[in-house]
Amino acid sequence: MDAFTVSITRSLKEEKSNNKLIMSISFGLFQMIMPIIGFLIGKSFYKEIIKWGNWISCIILVTIGFLMIKDSKKENEIEPFSFKILWILSLATSIDALSVGVTFTFVKYSIMITSSIIGIITFMNSYIGCMIGKKIESKIHNKSQILGGILLQLIGIKIILW
Repeated sequence: MDAFTVSITRSLKEEKSNNKLIMSISFGLFQMIMPIIGFLIGKSFYKEIIKWGNWISCIILVTIGFLMIKDSKKENEIEPFSFKILWILSLATSIDALSVGVTFTFVKYSIMITSSIIGIITFMNSYIGCMIGKKIESKIHNKSQILGGILLQLIGIKIILW
């Protein structure tokens, strides 16, 4: 759901459907790969991931949200689909999947099948989020950067509170 919401906020001003597809693929791939990495790490780092993962995600999302709000007053806003921003957002929305992957060491499900399903569902949700973002943008026009920044900050805070 985090990737879905971020997809909405980052696609508010995007015209190119290729970029929406690239973002959806990026979110899906990160959500697929992170549980596998978590599975491979296993129990040895589980407590550290649980302890700090949510804080790292929160800081990244709140910071990017702040930059979006700050740059909404400028003509040249943050490029919503730059590789750097896309990579950071993909990582921030998938850190929790790393800790989920660690828990897969305790169950008898196939990590590859489960992670593939997670990745496919995230891809579809993200692409739908991109389509919703474009529809919303036509209604809110120049306030979309501010709204997107606020939503990213709220997602970051939600990660800490729940």
